[in-house]
Amino acid sequence: MKLYFDPISVNCRKVVAGFGLMGVNYETAHVDYFKAEQKATEYMKINPNGAIPALVDGDMKLWESNAILQYAADKNEAFAYYPRDLKLRADINRWLLWEAAHWFPSCYIYLVENVVKPLLKAEPDRAVTDRKHRTGIDWRTSSTSASPNSAGSAETRSRWPTSPLRHRCICIPTRSSRSTRIRILNAG
Repeated sequence: MKLYFDPISVNCRKVVAGFGLMGVNYETAHVDYFKAEQKATEYMKINPNGAIPALVDGDMKLWESNAILQYAADKNEAFAYYPRDLKLRADINRWLLWEAAHWFPSCYIYLVENVVKPLLKAEPDRAVTDRKHRTGIDWRTSSTSASPNSAGSAETRSRWPTSPLRHRCICIPTRSSRSTRIRILNAG
């Protein structure tokens, strides 16, 4: 398996951290995000969306970080992290979909304005970060009615980041002896 990634990307870091957690063997190919190499013709043959990360395994090309993690877990029989039990897997998939649909998009604006722009020597746009994003997240508190702080077990709630300053953390659903929970790993 070959992972096309740039460690500057939070979704790439999530995959690398997940691979490390699961003991996945893989090769890497650096795709420079700041040089827009993900938009190059050759890379677009791997991922026509022009986004990173992407995984190539033989003749299969796979993109989307959560799909890559699910595939790697199954291929490497990492069932401690992505169990075969249908109900547990459905619970994990729910959180993976929530992360992709709600958590990441809401954090993306914060990351661009407060991490990417300073790296590029550009000024953050405070008009963007000082208002609520369309998902309902208040950047000052990172509160949302869809967060695990309002649902789930106490174990899950106690591990969930409550501040946008936790942007360097990644969420990997794992299984305890009684329930599924979100495991927070520092990615940086």
